[in-house]
Amino acid sequence: MQDYGQSKMWTTVVGPGTVSFYWKVSSEQDYDFLIFYIDNSFRDAISGDVAWELKTFDVPSGIHKLTWMYWKDGYWSGGADQGWVDSVQFLPDSDGDGLPESWETQYFGNTTSQNGTGDYDADGYDNLTEFISGTNPTVAELRVKIASPRKSSLLP
Repeated sequence: MQDYGQSKMWTTVVGPGTVSFYWKVSSEQDYDFLIFYIDNSFRDAISGDVAWELKTFDVPSGIHKLTWMYWKDGYWSGGADQGWVDSVQFLPDSDGDGLPESWETQYFGNTTSQNGTGDYDADGYDNLTEFISGTNPTVAELRVKIASPRKSSLLP
């Protein structure tokens, strides 16, 4: 990319909902950036050599423009001078309960009978935790909590 160059991609979504994506960058640390905006409002940026990261942002009600921009300064080059974005997903949430409509419909048959703080299967994990964990909120599942590993000592 040329000095003072920039490259953008964008899409439009109708909120409320949640946008998630993976991104990474290989650039001159603190001078060249991969930046994310919602409606031209800065939300996050990465610079340097950053491995793939999952990012998630709430999108408020209404029509919104999501923009990713790689911006390069005019002095030095570093890394590959590139940013990458992958697996962009927007999950609408018209009732604003933190649960995507498609997930609510899949497990509860509608978008109004449950919310993020409910615990449909009474297993001690609310519906939002079940969504984030990728577990079935209608079946109480056995979950194993792993304690911290014990320190071992070697005998002489």
